Amino acid sequence: MTRLFILGSLKEGQKVRVAKQERHYLLNVLRFGLGGNVKVVDDDGNEFSAAICNILANGVELEILKKLDISEQSPLSIHLYVGLLKGKKMERVVTDAVELGVASITPFVSSRTVPTKIGDERLLRLKKISKEQSRLSMRTVIPVVFPHVSFSAAVSHAEGKKMIFFEEERGGFPKEEITGKPFDHVVSLFTGPEGGFSDEEIGLAKNTGFCVVGLGGRILRAETAPGVAVAIIQYKWGDLKEI
Repeated sequence: MTRLFILGSLKEGQKVRVAKQERHYLLNVLRFGLGGNVKVVDDDGNEFSAAICNILANGVELEILKKLDISEQSPLSIHLYVGLLKGKKMERVVTDAVELGVASITPFVSSRTVPTKIGDERLLRLKKISKEQSRLSMRTVIPVVFPHVSFSAAVSHAEGKKMIFFEEERGGFPKEEITGKPFDHVVSLFTGPEGGFSDEEIGLAKNTGFCVVGLGGRILRAETAPGVAVAIIQYKWGDLKEI
């Protein structure tokens, strides 16, 4: 069953209208007609079953049928901070991160990032990818993609369990860092740009309470490392359960 995101709060029995873009998706792509069943999610993260009750010239009206129990959200609130990347590499980072269950994505500019900013049009594109991937991944919350910040600002705003992945760290995850659960189930993960982190940036992170961890003996691409890092954290503490 397909899923749509609806602005505002919903309740059973309510009728809501979705606009032209969703009309095209429901009628032309999915070939739904009157009575077609969909899932909808409101701004509070509540999920409902709904049915098409009216087809309009510029939209579709849905009737909210029943509130559903949801269980697909990770118990972790993972905030991913990633060095700003060139071209479509940031799009891959956002796609992978949303699939893996992050709560937010913040690009940062550091001493070795090649792009120095992210424009409004590109940021809007990344936000659209987050929304679309949330729908495809059957998530009930759309991860926020924030405007870029400086590395120092990102470090100062990080919360919860703080980890920075450094290509020169060969020790992997120190055992003491992966025992127990993160305080308040909040994790902030940092991965670097194509040029990696400088020693000064690693020093700043250490001085503000970060654990410096590695991803094994191989060097990963800057667009690959964020997804790997999130998957490890979800496996250890989140909803990718140990078998």
